[in-house]
Amino acid sequence: MTIVPKKLPTRSSPEPDIDPYAHLVVRARTRRPIPTPAPENDDDDPFAKTPLARDDQSEMPSKGDRVGYGKPPKAHRFKKGQSGNPKGRPKGAKGLKALARKLLTEKVAVRTGGGLKRMNKVEAMLHKLAEQAFAGNLRAITLLFHLYQESVPDLAIVKGGVPLSPMDMDEHDRAILAQLRKSLIEGAGDE
Repeated sequence: MTIVPKKLPTRSSPEPDIDPYAHLVVRARTRRPIPTPAPENDDDDPFAKTPLARDDQSEMPSKGDRVGYGKPPKAHRFKKGQSGNPKGRPKGAKGLKALARKLLTEKVAVRTGGGLKRMNKVEAMLHKLAEQAFAGNLRAITLLFHLYQESVPDLAIVKGGVPLSPMDMDEHDRAILAQLRKSLIEGAGDE
């Protein structure tokens, strides 16, 4: 919509209660006129396009020279052996993960009870963690249990490769669980 101002009211008008917005008139936007058709005679129109000469096949691009989506003109294509991103990552550069993998998989000599043993650094760290856990370090014990839970599927006691369910327990196992529950409940009641 277009707002077009009307003639503004004068100050010397006798009516004091004139609508202050009365001078604005709202008009609907009109459509642009339809362009006139091109002249029938090409001589009158200086912008008329000349049709391509279909008889002359030398002007048509060959199959390899076609230009379009994903096929830029030959002058603007990358040269053979030239990168499309010359300032990109150098060939020898490595990322953080690759560097960490290389560092942690290097072999080191570790002195064990059976003499020197060569193993990668991750294995050596796990041996040291297990050694600290056996010495009673609670943090090492906790970390080792977390690592074990993540690396071994969380299964109940396995008998013959099949996980046991509570229904597979015999009477002796159920009696032990009942005693454990009873002692836990009594221990919670003492507090």
